[in-house]
Parts: sequence; C-alpha cells; structure tokens
Amino acid sequence: IRLLSGRIGFSINPCSEWRPICDKMERNLLPWRQYNLSLKGKCLIAQSMAASVLRFVMMTLPCPTPVVSRLQSIISRFIWSNKKDWVDRKTLSLPPSKGGRGAPLVSDIKQASTLYWIKRLANADIPHWKAFLNHCIRDSLNQDDCAWWILRNSPMRIPRSLPAFWKQVLGIWKTFEGGAALPEDVSRDDILAEPLWF
Repeated sequence: IRLLSGRIGFSINPCSEWRPICDKMERNLLPWRQYNLSLKGKCLIAQSMAASVLRFVMMTLPCPTPVVSRLQSIISRFIWSNKKDWVDRKTLSLPPSKGGRGAPLVSDIKQASTLYWIKRLANADIPHWKAFLNHCIRDSLNQDDCAWWILRNSPMRIPRSLPAFWKQVLGIWKTFEGGAALPEDVSRDDILAEPLWF
C-alpha cells in the first residue's frame, strides 16, 4: 500500500522507501539556496519545507537511524550552506527564547511522530487499525486486547512478530518510559492525561 510517499506493509525495506523522500526533500530545499537568507530565514524554510513533510511520513513509515542521520545532514547542509555547523544542532533547534533558532531536529520529529501512536493505542475505542494490530499478534501473545497489553508491557519486551513500524513505536515508548513496565494501577486515562500530549 502506498501512503504519504511511502509504501507500508510487512516485507518492505524502510531504508529503500526513505530514499526517494530524502531526494525529494533535498530537491525542495535546493531552489532556496540561491537566496541570501539569514540563519533565521533558513531555519524557517527548513521547518516549513522539510520538517512539515517529515512529521506526516514518520507517522506511517519506520525511520531507521541511518535515515535520520541523512535527513539531519540534508537540513544542516542547507542551513549552513554546505559548511561545518557553527552551532550545535540541539542548541539551534531550541526556540529563540532559549537561545536557539527553532531549526528542525529530525530525531525529535521522529520521537514526537511515533509517540502519537502511543496516545492512539491508549484510547479505548477499537478502530479498524487497532483491530488489525490485535489480529496480527494475538496468537503470539495469547491476549485479547493486544494493543493495551503491548502498551503496558512493551518496555520489558517487544514481540518479534510485530511489523517494523510498531517495533519502532514501542522502542521509542520504551525509551520514554525508562525501560520499566507500567505499574498495574496505571490506566489508559492515566497515560492520556500525561503532559506529553499537551
């Protein structure tokens, strides 16, 4: 299935799916190099022309670490006109009120786009995509509500039977939660009430 410039499915190589997206992002930034933009202007263009596309594509396509590095390199080369970074990328990504310029940081975009699915998994409703996820992994887990079981237990172990995208979602959730299983008394509402979502 083709969705948001990439194909999704069980036997798809994520790196090969990201290649045309990276190339397109580079082509979109290329015309802006001819203008004598300030650092603030370049960061703004990078946010609007590159980061906005990445937010949507990263919600559906697993993004391996080499791809994150390549995307960040494309953005950094645009901002610094193919020269060495003068300011640390993390510092440059901070808002102006904290001394940065709001430049996109691809690893943060990946984490935010991926954690969006944790919020959707915690929702009590059962849309078609969640029913499909349950169907795909029910046999290996012996659980009725696989999505909720995974959400509660994924920091301890990530099932091998999951597609690459869901492994990435749960891997980021594992990092965010610190690697421990959620306590028994934590409910879906507790997860949805976390300040992370606001």
